[in-house]
Amino acid sequence: MKKPLKEKQYTRSESDKQIEALKEQLSVFQNKLDEKERIINELMITDNLTKLYNREYLATVLEKEIARCQRYAHPLAVIMIDIDGLRNFNADHGTMAGDKMLSLTGNIIKENIRKFDRPFRYGGEEFVVVLPETDMTMAYIVAERIRKNFESVCKKEFAPGQNGSYTVSTGITSVFAYTTNTIEIEELIDQADNALARAKRKGGNISSRFEYVFPLS
Repeated sequence: MKKPLKEKQYTRSESDKQIEALKEQLSVFQNKLDEKERIINELMITDNLTKLYNREYLATVLEKEIARCQRYAHPLAVIMIDIDGLRNFNADHGTMAGDKMLSLTGNIIKENIRKFDRPFRYGGEEFVVVLPETDMTMAYIVAERIRKNFESVCKKEFAPGQNGSYTVSTGITSVFAYTTNTIEIEELIDQADNALARAKRKGGNISSRFEYVFPLS
């Protein structure tokens, strides 16, 4: 008769080593899963062309920043940016060049804001920047820096077409803690959009600040 096989005996030290090895493998596996989840979440809130945040993520950010503005009594600013004459640019240079300009705009915006400011592609040729702890004066300085850099970079990157040079217009609004009780996300965006529309009416290539109109008592 064959002798029954004896189960391999492990010392306590060997068992501990195996358990630690398994824990390490599980930890590595979990880290990889976490990284993949982070990448997927990042892709869901990122515009593919410009690599800025997308419009869907804007409401989430503004909701948090307005709440923080109220909690800590800090100002909050929003800049809306529009490329002047992008359709004319596409007519002169083609849509592929237009995509390059949109991508370039995203880079220019990122290079001219702080790390904790949030840039978004709002749609088409429109962009939005959310600037925490920023009043109207500081937001205007940032908007002008973006506007001037855009014009300077485009002069180097693109030859002028039949429709002239290429610029951006910006609209700016800013709120303080005492005003955020009555300001909704949509209202804040509308204020920046109204300021942008005024810049466009004046011929473009300027930065325009939203003007509050307080009711008479």
